[in-house]
Amino acid sequence: MPEWLLDAPDRPRVCVVWGNSPRRMVGADAFALPRILRALDGLGVEVVLAAGPKDAAELDDLPPWVRLLED
Repeated sequence: MPEWLLDAPDRPRVCVVWGNSPRRMVGADAFALPRILRALDGLGVEVVLAAGPKDAAELDDLPPWVRLLED
């Protein structure tokens, strides 16, 4: 666990956990991470995104309010 995760955040913290089950069950159309991040944009939260390297690589540049935890 990264040290910064233990620090009190400046704003509410939301954790998004993304596994590979949706893709295995539904296919590539199940990759909803970009839509999820767009939905959280503007809410004034810090997002901690737990995603595997393959999924993280498919995201464009992450906004500064998103912190990536790759497994």
